Amino acid sequence: MKLEQSVVIDADAARVWALLCEPESAAGCVPGVRLDGRDDDGHHRGELTVSFGPTRVAFSGVAEIVMAPEDMSGTIVARGADRQGRSRASGTLRFRLVPGDGSVRLVSSADVAISGPLAGFAESGGRHVVEQLLAGMAANVSARLRDERPAPGTVRLSLREVLAAWLARFSRWPWRRGGGDSPTPEGR
Repeated sequence: MKLEQSVVIDADAARVWALLCEPESAAGCVPGVRLDGRDDDGHHRGELTVSFGPTRVAFSGVAEIVMAPEDMSGTIVARGADRQGRSRASGTLRFRLVPGDGSVRLVSSADVAISGPLAGFAESGGRHVVEQLLAGMAANVSARLRDERPAPGTVRLSLREVLAAWLARFSRWPWRRGGGDSPTPEGR
């Protein structure tokens, strides 16, 4: 699944960049993300918790973070699994800061693969999760740079958002467009 998003952060680009270069500080601004330290090879261990309606899922894993100060960009390569080990996720996030007049635009693109029971939802609801992660991060980075405490929490998708994502996926099924076998008795 490929995702592209951008969000405006109300702060000076140099200050935002300095915060992003401190993984623990940056992670503290992303809803649902917690870092648990570094491995001997330099990878960061951590967890991402997301709520889908009444269901709460925590992915634990590792991430490699590479920052490029010459153009205020970076890459995060991560992989992990949920606590039950039934769903796995891996992905690459590329981002860059585009300075503006008193603010900065964080432009990101991600290539994410999810396998297991959550794969279907991730395909249809992944965009909502990324939008909430980035919006929460932008608000929290702005708050932190104003010396306010970032809002804690996880990304929460309401039951309405979960159902809308599933219905969007359902409407793309081939038999809904007349392009495949109908699930009705007449089509069998």
